[in-house]
Order: sequence, then structure tokens, then C-alpha cells
Amino acid sequence: MMKRNILILIILAALILPVATLAAKLETATIDDLNYSFFDDVATVEASTYRKSVLTIPPAVSYNGRVYTVEAIAPNAFKSNTYITKVELPSTLLTIGTSAFQGCRVASINLPFGLTDIGSYAFASTYLTYVTIPTTAVGLGSHIFYNCQRLTGASVLSNIGTLPSYMFYNCVNLTTVTLPSMLTGIGDHCFMRCNNLRAVPSTSSMTTIGASAFEHCPLIDEVELTLNIEKIDSRAFADNAQITSIVVRPMTPPTLASDAFDKEVMRNAMTVVPTGTKSLYKRASVWASFGKLREVDEVIIRGDVNDDGSIDSSDVSILMEIILAGTGGEINLAADVNNNGTIDSTDLATLLEIVLEQQR
Repeated sequence: MMKRNILILIILAALILPVATLAAKLETATIDDLNYSFFDDVATVEASTYRKSVLTIPPAVSYNGRVYTVEAIAPNAFKSNTYITKVELPSTLLTIGTSAFQGCRVASINLPFGLTDIGSYAFASTYLTYVTIPTTAVGLGSHIFYNCQRLTGASVLSNIGTLPSYMFYNCVNLTTVTLPSMLTGIGDHCFMRCNNLRAVPSTSSMTTIGASAFEHCPLIDEVELTLNIEKIDSRAFADNAQITSIVVRPMTPPTLASDAFDKEVMRNAMTVVPTGTKSLYKRASVWASFGKLREVDEVIIRGDVNDDGSIDSSDVSILMEIILAGTGGEINLAADVNNNGTIDSTDLATLLEIVLEQQR
């Protein structure tokens, strides 16, 4: 009988405890225009109709004679709040929830050291111009700065392995990005449609570049694949016909998706591989399709249009045909004699001067 009563008590406790816990979590209060929920000694900033331009979240709040440390901002807490333009966060903050500031006009924010988690879409479509993610923030969701069209720079200090997918998608004014040295991967669509990004952010530890990671970044004309790169996924550098130079550091050809680069880039971009590895790359899947594969000790001779090792009248004739046919984008970079990125009559004039000088 006693065993039966004990069993009943255990069952009742198991049923009652979640209800009590839920009740504790749902206890809320409004303090200085901000809504909070309380549990144990921790306060979470909840959804609020805050109507001031500067949002200052305190490190602690008092409620019913008890002090609670503010450690979290709930999901959607300030989503689409168009009043807020500046946010000041406490050093006690650990978590920023999903879409917490999405759609706000926030132009300035400090992400404190100690912050560990930033939810998906947390700052999507905001007015941020620069952001620094501290080393402690290791739990990063996707789309964090999605469509932040005023963002010009970012410093990611976080000790994470891979940048999340869509992290900087459509940040059309992003120009500079600092990455942590131990970063090994860039997530899918991470920098897609970053129209003002001029260089591919990378690290020596990088092993993977995700699908569409740098798709449609029209100012990137040179790509360097660092020493430890192992895999480049589908459309990683697609829709970037302006790429004219690819420097490949790995001694072993990385796995490369067949559509990682545009076909015309694969045909025309000068692709440099380490000394002694050209034959490996020529036998490797996809890499064999690159039309201008050279080792680092191979030199491009400007003006040697037919690539026969010398510059003479035959190069002049071929260059004239190329210009008249309008096929400059499909020939060797040696045809860009004056090295200005285009192939036109100025290259022909320069080449003629070179040939005439040799005949004197």
C-alpha cells in the first residue's frame, strides 16, 4: 500500500512540476516601458511597443523586491519597430532571439562580449552600417544580417567553424569583412548579392565554400582559393562573368561543382595552380575544363596572342581579327596588351609599337 502511495505521489509531482515551471516563466511585468518575463534570477525582454529612438536595456531589473539579471531578448521582441534607431545592450546579455530586431531602423548597436547566441533574422532588414560580432558569440542562426542594405562593414570575431547561410545576403553596400582566423567554412548564400564586395573574404583555415556563397558579386574580379580549401559547392561564384583571375593554392585539386563558376569564366579566366600540379588539375573532374590553366612559374607574355612564345606580325594579325570579330572576351589574356581589362584598338596600337621596336 505504501509503495502504491509513493508511486502516486511521484506521478502527481511529475504532472504538477511542468505546470508550476510554466507559471513561473509566464510571470511578466512592465518596467520603464519594457516588458519582461522572469524565471529564477533571470529576466528576458519580451515583445514590446517601445516608442523611443534610443533603446537602452539595463543589466538588471527589480521586481517584487527581487533583482533579476537581464540575460535574453525574446524572439520578435522589437520586430518591425520603426521608432528605434539606436540600441544599447548590457554586458549581462547572453541571447538575442530570432527576428528580435528584424525590420527596425536600428543604425547602431553594440554586441557585448559575453553574448553567446544570435537567432536567425535577428537584425535582418535593419539600418545597421557596421557591426562587430564578439568572440563569445558561437551560436549564430541563419539570415542574421539578411538584406541590411546600409551595412558597409562587418568584423566577425566569433569562434565559429562556419559562417551561417544567408548571413550577409543582399547586403548591397558591404565592402569589407573581417573573419576569424580559425573559420573553416562559408555557408550557402552567405555573401550572395553583395554588390560592392571587391574581394573574397577568406582564411588560411578555410576548407569549404557553400552553394551560391558569392553568387552575383559583380565587383569581384579575382578569386583566391586558400591552401586548405577542399570543396567548392554549386554556384559558389556563379553570375560573376567579370572574374578574370583565379589563384588556386591547394596542391591537391579541391572538389569543384561543375557550375561553381560561369562557363565563360572557366574558359577565359587565367587560373594559376601550384608548381608541379598542372597535370593533376588537368586530370581532375571539372578543373580539366578550365581553358587557361597555368602553374605559378608560367609567365603570361602580353602581346603573344597566339601563345607561341614570341611577339611578331602574326600576333598583330590575330589581334586585328579578334577586335573586328568582337570576340575579345574569348581569347588569351595576352591579347590585353596594355593590361587595362579590355581588348580594343589601344591594344593593337601598343602591339604594333612593340613589333616595330623589335624590328629597329
